[in-house]
Amino acid sequence: MGSDPGRLKREELLRLRDAVHDAGQPATAVPRQAILAVHDAAPRDGVLTVDYEASAQLGMPLLIVRVPIGPQPSPALAALTPREFEVAGLVAAGLANKEIAARLGLKLSTVKEYVHRILVKTELPSRAAVANAYVNGGGNTGRAGSDGTSHSRQP
Repeated sequence: MGSDPGRLKREELLRLRDAVHDAGQPATAVPRQAILAVHDAAPRDGVLTVDYEASAQLGMPLLIVRVPIGPQPSPALAALTPREFEVAGLVAAGLANKEIAARLGLKLSTVKEYVHRILVKTELPSRAAVANAYVNGGGNTGRAGSDGTSHSRQP
């Protein structure tokens, strides 16, 4: 993928074009209005690429629809380094610090430091909240007050 997550590199388009060509040409062309209808129906966080140059090889434009899979991690995790994000993913998978250390080839103390940094950077109160932010995009990541009630974080 290019620097713009919404754009495919030329090499990627050519590779997809060749794959479609090798699969065999469809019996009918897709009208422009149908292409626009696909665009309008696509999720707002999805990306539709229309490769009109493919018409010369395929007989019609190549449509590439990319839709994000599952919930996106919480923006609270955006400040994490790639390694911290990887550790957060393993926390979300339910691994204990010792298991994370073994999986990543790190010392237990290093993993503990990563988990601590993750909690500080994200301002999340617990490993469970980190897991929720990673898996569910942070829905319901409110802090528990001293009286046990939950207080939602406001950005």
